[in-house]
Amino acid sequence: MSEAGLGVLELGVFDHHGHRVPARFHIEDERGEPWTPAPADRDAWRAAGNQRPVILYSDMRECLGRWTREASCSHLAFGEAGIRLRPGRYTVYVQRGFEFAPQNRVVEVAAGRVTHAEFRLNRVLALPTEGWYGGDIHVHIGRRFAEDNELWTRVLMAEDLHAINTMSFKHGQPEPEMDQYAYGEAGEHQHSHYAISPGTEFRDNELYGHITLAGLQERLDPVSVGPSLGLCENYPLYSMVFEEVRRQGGLGGWAHGGISGPLGGTNNYESLPIEAAMGLVSFVEVVQFRNFLGHATWYGLLNAGLRIAAAGGSDFPFGIWLAPWHPSIGSDRTYARVDGEFTYRKWLDAVGRGQTYASSGPSLRLSVNGAGPGDVVNWEGDRQRVVIRAEARCVLPLECLEIVVNGALVRRIAASGDRLSIEYEEAFDLDRSSWFAARCRGQAAPAVFGGQFPWDLMAHTSPIYLLRGGRPVLVEQDITRLADMVRLIRFSYVRQGKFDVESHREHMLSNCAQALRYYEGLLKMS
Repeated sequence: MSEAGLGVLELGVFDHHGHRVPARFHIEDERGEPWTPAPADRDAWRAAGNQRPVILYSDMRECLGRWTREASCSHLAFGEAGIRLRPGRYTVYVQRGFEFAPQNRVVEVAAGRVTHAEFRLNRVLALPTEGWYGGDIHVHIGRRFAEDNELWTRVLMAEDLHAINTMSFKHGQPEPEMDQYAYGEAGEHQHSHYAISPGTEFRDNELYGHITLAGLQERLDPVSVGPSLGLCENYPLYSMVFEEVRRQGGLGGWAHGGISGPLGGTNNYESLPIEAAMGLVSFVEVVQFRNFLGHATWYGLLNAGLRIAAAGGSDFPFGIWLAPWHPSIGSDRTYARVDGEFTYRKWLDAVGRGQTYASSGPSLRLSVNGAGPGDVVNWEGDRQRVVIRAEARCVLPLECLEIVVNGALVRRIAASGDRLSIEYEEAFDLDRSSWFAARCRGQAAPAVFGGQFPWDLMAHTSPIYLLRGGRPVLVEQDITRLADMVRLIRFSYVRQGKFDVESHREHMLSNCAQALRYYEGLLKMS
């Protein structure tokens, strides 16, 4: 169609003060087909500099390489954009993270005319004013140059995403993919309260699974192990990797809930129960891919006296298969409690302390006698009365708020009214060491984002630990199951593992033995 046959949609996004703000937008025609820009549009925007939108994923090809997904029809705008369209009716969807109410509107575009569409976003939640900052702990972006940070900072601002841990990885090639121009402080970038930091996803699809490593001073080579991903033996062991991360002052946790399986490609029993028993695992990604992932195993580890935080991460750009119309960066987040001015290091340290909740949309609060997630409260005597307070809030409808004690669901409170918030308070009498957590669920209708199916919403807090006489939480059936898992892992790794040197196999067996001693020792205590 000629230039004369097109109309122009002037799109503007504003906050409640009337200031232009970055936001994500998505346009569909009457048939539900997404708008994608023509080459001439790209040239015009390039000349306009900062006023052009950034198109997921085509503008990011240099950073995403062969993992660029052309199927995406979601876009990011930075306050304003002029978009040339064929005449007709279009639905425009605008969203900015989890704290602003999403909006959509039908507009009519006429040939040779300019149609103005202004969106004023309503901030429903203001979590940074409460000390809570959301970050995506599982992202893959290749940054070859420091100049790449400008593009990604704008993406973070448009998604209202305060931190990303962008990780190199290997996928069967000699050299890592999604590598970073630098690690440590030289590789970190912060603009206002939006931060980018380099990390590594260390992976093994034959045996151990995938782990998320953040706050690194240097890349963790060989990045992957095992024949398919690392092109090598199943060594070094993950215990060695976690120990090196700690030496560097970083943080390590388990990706994909410890159950990668068909999602992550792992073909075996992941070694999470082993490294957890060794005290090396700081967090588990329990909110990901529109699901609670691996929470049953995580509950079991908590019931074996371990303290492991809840985390959320999107696995961008790979989560895009869930919904091409919804960019996966920041779709699952780790919210951490930060005191004072926000920095990436403060955020990561809070994750390490367990002062977190993981979320795909809702905000979640929990306190027990005033203590919050990650806190450890020792109490004495035969019984202890505690008061539980929890609150779930969301810009989209909630279904329920749930209270979990030692892995068991003890309360379920259904949403009512406008379903945008649920509050709960109750007194409990404890007679043993216990951990408390809250979780919630909701669902966004397809019409909210212009999607083809509902979008699940969920959140889960890290535990609050209330320990009688300082003794750990011990649930015999979970400890027994974990000990059995270690025995099964040992049997499987002996049969299927590839170890070039006998001492490497012996090292693996020694780790299994150490984990078994831990769980069997707990069984004697319980």
